[in-house]
Amino acid sequence: MSSLYRIDPATGEVMLSADGMALLFGVPADEIRAHAREHGNDPDALPDAWARQGRRRAAEARAATGDDSMHAALMYYAQQTGEGADR
Repeated sequence: MSSLYRIDPATGEVMLSADGMALLFGVPADEIRAHAREHGNDPDALPDAWARQGRRRAAEARAATGDDSMHAALMYYAQQTGEGADR
């Protein structure tokens, strides 16, 4: 699996990869890439179903880890799927 996220060198902002978004939203990375090609990377363009699922998964990760950070959720789901847990 490619890197789950990176730091944008120009802004210092954390940028999720499609693989990272796939873990957080529970949606295949290929679907995320296809959606981004068609609709751009604007978070407001995410399908409502993905946003709802992402909130549910964030709550699940928070309950399991006691941590509400994006990094904790990424590591939780990476461990659950056996992918990218060392990232």
